[in-house]
Amino acid sequence: MDIEDFGIPRDPVIEHYKKDVDRTLIRENLKLSVEERLVKLQEHLEFADADLLAGGEFEGDGAGLPGVVGPCGDPVAGGGHRVEAVGLAL
Repeated sequence: MDIEDFGIPRDPVIEHYKKDVDRTLIRENLKLSVEERLVKLQEHLEFADADLLAGGEFEGDGAGLPGVVGPCGDPVAGGGHRVEAVGLAL
């Protein structure tokens, strides 16, 4: 099925950017369970923390991770990340 089968026209802007997206990575990630995705996220955050400790830098304003905010809207600081979910021990 295609979106046009429902009478919805394709958005040319979305079509333009879609050609540059590797959707195989999205499909592979969607095959993982929620717990597996959270573990993968935790591993990426730990790698980012190690990179920062080794002198690497995130591009941003220095107030935290760029574009990442906590539940109260405050920037999430780099370092000491922990992913927790109810009912999951990671």
